Amino acid sequence: ERLAIRAANALAELPKLSAQLGQQRAQLRQILGGRAAIVGWTATAAVADQKPTPLHAAAPGVVIHGAIASGILTGDLWRAAPAWVTVATVLLLGALTTAAVARLAPVSSLVTAVGLTVAYAAVNCWLLFDYGNLIVDLGAPLLAVGVPWAGGTMTRLIIEARERARITRRFSTYVDPDIVNYFLEVRDETMFSGQRRDTAIVFTDLEGFTTLSERLGEDIVPLLNDFMGRAVRVIKQHRGLVNKFLGDGILFFFNAPKPNATYVSDAIDAILDLQVMMVGFNEELAKQKLPRLRLRAGVAAGQAVTGDAGTSERADYTVIGNLVNLTARLESANKSFGTSNLVTEDAVRGAGDRFLFRPIGVVQVVGLHTGVMVYETLAWAKDATDRERELAERTREMVDAFTAGQAAECLAAVGRLEEAFGPSKLTKVYREMCEPFAAGAADGAAAAVGEMPRQIVLDAK
Repeated sequence: ERLAIRAANALAELPKLSAQLGQQRAQLRQILGGRAAIVGWTATAAVADQKPTPLHAAAPGVVIHGAIASGILTGDLWRAAPAWVTVATVLLLGALTTAAVARLAPVSSLVTAVGLTVAYAAVNCWLLFDYGNLIVDLGAPLLAVGVPWAGGTMTRLIIEARERARITRRFSTYVDPDIVNYFLEVRDETMFSGQRRDTAIVFTDLEGFTTLSERLGEDIVPLLNDFMGRAVRVIKQHRGLVNKFLGDGILFFFNAPKPNATYVSDAIDAILDLQVMMVGFNEELAKQKLPRLRLRAGVAAGQAVTGDAGTSERADYTVIGNLVNLTARLESANKSFGTSNLVTEDAVRGAGDRFLFRPIGVVQVVGLHTGVMVYETLAWAKDATDRERELAERTREMVDAFTAGQAAECLAAVGRLEEAFGPSKLTKVYREMCEPFAAGAADGAAAAVGEMPRQIVLDAK
């Protein structure tokens, strides 16, 4: 309306316009009184007062000024934290990360480092920045987590690699690498100082090997290596620790150094699987027109000492004690009885009912002052044939009569066993032991003959 006033009438309208201007000023004064006002302008052309902000790519400058003014008036402004806050945060996060790397496994320390990073970023960005209007350095504290973790982990890996190499060199004299691997797992030096522990010890030997080696000469070495390779695979399959190779014999034991709750049954499983392995090995010998070999084994369970024995130049993690001697004597005693294996009563008890055993008798071997009840393992119980079960029962009748001092009944049991399965070294031993006493009882000269022994004493090793 004001713009439409003719110039001729302008002077007459001035009083009216002044009155209107005064009213508008009064309205502005009422609206803005006691308040700060920022006057700005907006446009869409290139000359517009527009600036980029985190919230908008082209925010009007007057809006930016308004936000700043609001912050000044309300005190709602971001403030930079003191320098010591950043220093303290860097030291704290660095110390926590270093402790995690030093004390935890690599995966656990990585999880800890990631957790510290996420936690600090959340506290800094959300709690301090958004709600506390406090600006605390983000980069340096995060580096205080990442750098110590990366450097510490790398250093630890280098140290562990050197330690592993040192330990491997130290134990390079051992036959079985499982010892090194277990020590690297538990890092317990006391395992080498000598520990008394329950164990099952096995000693094996090849019957007929001496004759074959005389026939083949130096060509026996590849054949022996083939046998040893097959045997060791079977032993390790059942968690046995190979201790020594003694010519064609092998000494191995169980439940050391790594604990194994089924160590006795593992030992029995091993000797049965070794017999299965011998079937294939003898087939290879037959193809070469070589005589078959027979594996004999002695098994004893009980307590023995395991530990590091030897010098700094040559050492063995080995097993020591009377149990070792007993095992070796039992292996040799197979020759007297014609058995493939002899197992002590303690081992039979520990093995449970998974196997079929037949009693051989109370045997006193060289080096022991008392007899030991021994058995022969015939088969896994689930695979045992009726014939094998009959053999076990017939043998039990003979052994029970002998240990009860009943010579005539023992001879009768020997006869029944030979009738069913033919004569054997075992029945010959019992026949020779019982005949004098059975004859004396029949002739009424039992007093002259003396009391019948209840155990078999072996003279030869």
